[in-house]
Amino acid sequence: MCTPEAIMMTMASTAVSVRQQRIAQSQQEKAQKEQTKAEQQRARDSFSAQRVKEQQQNIAAARKQAQVAKKARIKKARASVAAGEAGVSGLSVDAIMQDMDRQKGEYRSTINQQMDFAQTSAAFRRDDMMNQNRQNLLSINRPIAPVDIAGAAVDGASLGLSYYNSVPESMGGKPS
Repeated sequence: MCTPEAIMMTMASTAVSVRQQRIAQSQQEKAQKEQTKAEQQRARDSFSAQRVKEQQQNIAAARKQAQVAKKARIKKARASVAAGEAGVSGLSVDAIMQDMDRQKGEYRSTINQQMDFAQTSAAFRRDDMMNQNRQNLLSINRPIAPVDIAGAAVDGASLGLSYYNSVPESMGGKPS
C-alpha cells in the first residue's frame, strides 16, 4: 500500500502540472489574440497603401489624358491657322484634322489599355494580399492543446510510485 507521502506527491504533482498547462494555454490564447490584431492591422495598412497607389495611378492617367487632349487641341488650332494662311481649305484641311484626331485616339487608347493592365495587376495583388493574410491568420491561430488532466495524473502517479519504491520499508515504503 502506498504511503501518504507518495499519495500527496502524486496529487501535488498532478495539480501543479494541470495548473502549468492552464497557464500555458492562457498565455498561448493571449499571444494569438495579440498576433491576430497585429496581422489584421498589417493587412489593413497594406490594403490602404495599395488603394493609395491605385488612386495615384488613376490620377496620373487622367492627367496624361488631359495633356493629350490639350496638346491635340493646340496642334489642331495651329494646323487650322497654318492651312488658312497658306490658302489651303476644304478636304485637305479636313483630312489633316481627321489624322490628328486619329493620332489622339490611338494615344488615348494606349493610355486606357495601360490603365486596364494596371487595374488587372492591382486586382491580382489584392487577391494575393488577401490570401497571404488568410495564411498568416491560419498559422497564428493554430488550435491550442487542451489541458491533459489524465496525462498529468499518470505522470503524478508515476512520480508517487517512484517515491514509494525508493523509500525503505522501515519508513513506510515498499516491502523488500
